[in-house]
Amino acid sequence: MAESPTLPRPIPDEAAAWIGRETWSGEGTVRAREFQRWALAVGETNPLYFDIDVAKRHGYPALVMPPMFLPMVVRPLRALGELRADGSVPEYDLPGLPERRMAGGDKSEFLRAILDGEKVFASRVLADIVSKRGRSGDFLLATWTTRYTDSDGSLIATTDFRLVAR
Repeated sequence: MAESPTLPRPIPDEAAAWIGRETWSGEGTVRAREFQRWALAVGETNPLYFDIDVAKRHGYPALVMPPMFLPMVVRPLRALGELRADGSVPEYDLPGLPERRMAGGDKSEFLRAILDGEKVFASRVLADIVSKRGRSGDFLLATWTTRYTDSDGSLIATTDFRLVAR
């Protein structure tokens, strides 16, 4: 008689209790000098990020921030000693999650251009934790949703980030 397969790794109750709850929030002001340094470092040379005249010709009152820079605006500064042993930030820690972790992908949606000088607010909620079985074993897949808003409270972007924990 064949043995029935075991169930995937159970979701720890202490981690599941966080589903639907805010796990982190932050705010910051978009600064052209900061996003320009980042853009140059990643090889991004779009003139909307560097030339105010080009930005104005395209209907923007200020320089446009590269969309993928958005998390840097609200992310707290961390000293090396404040990082986890694997170099990751503690903002994704949850009680009961296994210690072996890695990024499982992210998906962002930007609703409008974000401009130099804008104030940005972020709120991160643990959206879900699911138990999965992969070729190399069982793991948990946690998903956080970060909502970014402007000073009027209008939604400007969202990001779903997935973390694999085994």
